[in-house]
Amino acid sequence: MRIRLVSYNLMTGGEGRADPLAETILGQKPDIVGVQEADDAAVLRRLSDRLEMNFVVGQSAGGVVAIFSKHRIATSANLSLIHHSSMPILDASILVASRGLHVRVAHLKQQGEAERMAARLAAIVPDVMLMSYEPPLGMRVIDGTITHANQPVPARTNVPVRQLDQVLVQPRLRIVESWIEQDRLAYYASDHLPGGVEIELI
Repeated sequence: MRIRLVSYNLMTGGEGRADPLAETILGQKPDIVGVQEADDAAVLRRLSDRLEMNFVVGQSAGGVVAIFSKHRIATSANLSLIHHSSMPILDASILVASRGLHVRVAHLKQQGEAERMAARLAAIVPDVMLMSYEPPLGMRVIDGTITHANQPVPARTNVPVRQLDQVLVQPRLRIVESWIEQDRLAYYASDHLPGGVEIELI
């Protein structure tokens, strides 16, 4: 079974841009979406309605992230609160074809905080991380290119922003396709462009 996941920074909550954001996301045909800078509850509700997806939210002093899913969200944990981190980081177990897919969405806020959080969460390794900059986790999808996560990030990359807009995938999951949406509406909807990956669940 194949699952499409998208990571998207909404830019300052997305107020006044809910419909362009929704249209941009719908164009990716996602099953699961992780969003960052998701500070506007009305925008999240509008996106949920337009995407026809359920969602869960994680909040910290540094901001809000959310996970939307077409599949049932079995459990979620706001790791920012549990581990007293200013970096918003949210985990969810999503039931896909009778198995749980562990998805994490995070938004790096401070230099070095991702590494500190990774050390605290060493025993909690997700299947997929959306827009997160943490130490190696199998395969990295950045700029639409698949590389091993232990390879250094290029000094200059294309879009989205280096070290923030990434998708990290456990090596046991086969990556079928990866992309970055760059149509005109995407440039209007946010200052980040959505990045996506299609994986095959074995």
